[in-house]
Amino acid sequence: MPGLRGSFITEPAAMTLAALILANRLLACGISLRLKYATLGVLFVNISIGGALTSFAAPPVLMVAGKWGWDIGFMMSTFGWKAAIAVGVNALGATLLFGKELAKLSATDSSARGEAVPPILSLIHLAFLAGVVAFAHYPAIFMSLFLFFLGVAHAYSRYQDPLILRGYFEDEAVHPLGLLFAALPPTLIAALSFKYL
Repeated sequence: MPGLRGSFITEPAAMTLAALILANRLLACGISLRLKYATLGVLFVNISIGGALTSFAAPPVLMVAGKWGWDIGFMMSTFGWKAAIAVGVNALGATLLFGKELAKLSATDSSARGEAVPPILSLIHLAFLAGVVAFAHYPAIFMSLFLFFLGVAHAYSRYQDPLILRGYFEDEAVHPLGLLFAALPPTLIAALSFKYL
């Protein structure tokens, strides 16, 4: 479940990666505007609460985890299992709600239309990602890695995809109110999960 990935690679990175994957595999397939907003709403809520599985992925938790002694075991036993249930219910609910439309989609992946990325470049990207996570609290190393990554991305720009979701929406904009209304049901499910489980 993409929502749970937020606990292992930080929420912003998980949201970006999941949104890019969904852009190629779902948003580009001519789905309805309602399904596009529902997908983003569930994605953002699930990744946000998925960050509660560990003591380092969600910035609010990270700020207090050391001071209050919250480790991974505490997070999993106190909040993580509730987050996992909410993530599953949200994903299942969206799938059931839009099941007929999802069933009509072809199994083709629209991301396959570009030039194949060399495996070594994929490994370099993964190494940069691991380095950024490992050195997130060391600004000099973090910035050095980031600048070096920008150089690699520029040198191999033909293999890079633009970080744009807006092209899949009307008026080339993701409207905040549409996203707000789409995120309300999964947010309510998450709140109920944390309060009553």
